Amino acid sequence: MSPKTEAALKSAPVSLKGSNHAGKFIIEDGKVNGYDYLVSQACVDASGNTYIGFGVFSNAVIQTVGAPTMVIDQISQAKKDIVEVVLNTEVAVDVQRPEAFACFPLDASSYTA
Repeated sequence: MSPKTEAALKSAPVSLKGSNHAGKFIIEDGKVNGYDYLVSQACVDASGNTYIGFGVFSNAVIQTVGAPTMVIDQISQAKKDIVEVVLNTEVAVDVQRPEAFACFPLDASSYTA
C-alpha cells in the first residue's frame, strides 16, 4: 500500500456489525489483521489513485537481473551532514499462482465494512 493509504488505515476504525472491535483501527501494531504489510510509492498511479494489493508472496519467485548500481552523493547535502546512497537493481518476477494475488483501488468507502 502507499504511505497515504497506510496513514488513512491507521486512523480508520474497524466497523464490522456485531463486532467486539470497538476502539480498534484497521492497522494496529504495524499489522493489518495480524499480517505484515509493505509500503511503497509504486501503489499510486499517475492520476493519484491509491491501491492496495494482497498476496501470498511464497507463490512468487523474485530474481535479480544483472549487477546492482550504487550512487553515493556526499556533495549535494554536505552542509546538512547528509550522504545519500542510492542502490538500484532490476528484478524479474514470476508468479507461480496468479490467484494468490489481488489488487484493488481504494476510496473513502473502502475503509468501512
